[in-house]
Amino acid sequence: MNELNLEHLDSFCDAWLRKADNIDIEPLDGVFDRFFTLWVVYNRLYEEAARFMLRDEHPIYTRFISRRGSRIFAPAPDRLSATKGVTLFCGHASLRRLIYENEAVFEGLQNVVNSIQWGEFYLHENYETGEPHIAKDRLVTDKAIRGDVESVLALIYQARCNLFHGQKSFTEPQRALINSLISILIEVITCLRGEISYRAQNA
Repeated sequence: MNELNLEHLDSFCDAWLRKADNIDIEPLDGVFDRFFTLWVVYNRLYEEAARFMLRDEHPIYTRFISRRGSRIFAPAPDRLSATKGVTLFCGHASLRRLIYENEAVFEGLQNVVNSIQWGEFYLHENYETGEPHIAKDRLVTDKAIRGDVESVLALIYQARCNLFHGQKSFTEPQRALINSLISILIEVITCLRGEISYRAQNA
């Protein structure tokens, strides 16, 4: 693993976080712009976290490590790193406190879950019928609201995939949902930065 330059990482994150803060979220497209801008930071951080875990040959990457062969700089699986990887890297308990014990953030999570369960927004699609995969959405949201951090991160990741790849249109009812995802994402980013900094300084 190449040695992490923590100063460069902090500079990168700070620049993109300032950019996110400066986005006008009064227009609807501004809300989406802020989410995508924060995702740039999150993406960089979970990739850095994955590098630490790959160096330590963490069990969740066993299959990936065995298949990459001499391609030792190949990036880890994106979805795995953004969900299970972040949960294990930061610690389920730490993330759980940030999400479930912060009243405003937990209210945001409830809003996301309700929006999905009430059919205002869906994440997964049945690839045989082309219709929303309601059962799969409900499974993830039920686990998320009961305290499963990995499921919360899976909700955010799937929402990002849908929005980024243009599978869902931008509509006003999505404003509250995206703002709620943003509130959760900010807390996760803060936790990731702290853990990466700690590990880099104590390696």
